[in-house]
Amino acid sequence: MIRPGQVLSLIVAGVALAGAGVWLVSRHGADSGAEPEGQVLPLKPADLNAVTRLQVFKGDGSRTTLVRDATHWMVSQRNYPADTGQVRKLLLDLSNLKVEEQKTADPALYPKLGVEEPRGAQATSTGVQIDVNGKTLGLIVGKTSGTSSVYVRITGQAQSLLANPQLAPDADPRHWLDRTIVDIAPEQVTEVDLEPQDGPGYSIKRSAAGAAPDYRVSPLPKGRELADPSAPASQAGALAGLQLDDVRKAATHTAASHARFHTGDGLTLTLTG
Repeated sequence: MIRPGQVLSLIVAGVALAGAGVWLVSRHGADSGAEPEGQVLPLKPADLNAVTRLQVFKGDGSRTTLVRDATHWMVSQRNYPADTGQVRKLLLDLSNLKVEEQKTADPALYPKLGVEEPRGAQATSTGVQIDVNGKTLGLIVGKTSGTSSVYVRITGQAQSLLANPQLAPDADPRHWLDRTIVDIAPEQVTEVDLEPQDGPGYSIKRSAAGAAPDYRVSPLPKGRELADPSAPASQAGALAGLQLDDVRKAATHTAASHARFHTGDGLTLTLTG
């Protein structure tokens, strides 16, 4: 018969063995490769203005290529401006990436830390390449650890590392786009003219300036009224904080809806779609 005290001892022993196994995976090969507490990449904050291209890719084929020209960053896969702040943050984090601890140098154990080569759909790692000062720096980014660290491995080196700050580069091009389209407050809009693809056109006009502006729709069919009195104000506010989710090359539309927004300072903005 197993006594309660013996059961508790067995549980404690099992937890201890499991913890030892994780520790062994993390520490395997820790005596080779780069010295701990150093900088992971030979990239300094002063070098960031010299970076001309940044690539983020995964084994499933997803890839983002960010290219810098004389004025701004572009997402090559979309031929559209990138979110400069997001690009700058990743570059700063890469330049500040410091080694906390050396981990495994055994390729068989790389998948446990997510630092295997980013090849094939089963790979969980993310590859990063930075073109700077005529050379290319490569890093494989793996699983995160805690709230501030991440497992990484320099491309071409066997030694994996635990480093900080935590990185989570995204290989999806649409997540790097400058999402801002336009931001015009509702109180700036004096009139909206709409021409739907199907059905008659109509206008929404602001009757007077004030704390609670009133919008009127015309023409309204005789004997009809708005089902939702707040709808005109919503239309007037459609350009407030307008952002995109993704972009693609514009197609030629034989039939499309049009909307023209007029503001109090003389701006006219036409949307077609």
